[in-house]
Amino acid sequence: MKRLRLIEETGIDRYQWIEMLRTWISSERDREIFERRYLDSVPVEQVAVEFGLSERRIKQISKEMLIELKKHIAF
Repeated sequence: MKRLRLIEETGIDRYQWIEMLRTWISSERDREIFERRYLDSVPVEQVAVEFGLSERRIKQISKEMLIELKKHIAF
């Protein structure tokens, strides 16, 4: 399963990630997508099915969220 390296390298635990997502990401759906992809290590194909979106859209949302998170966290 793919886990984003930055999740591992930052030393931030799951609960802190969830709190940061709630603080910086306004869309509940987008937060849930990030959690499923990166904190739960669910493949993009499965996340797309779960949310009724295309794989391409899941990847776009993920990229947008990473850009937003990088504004707040020194990677």
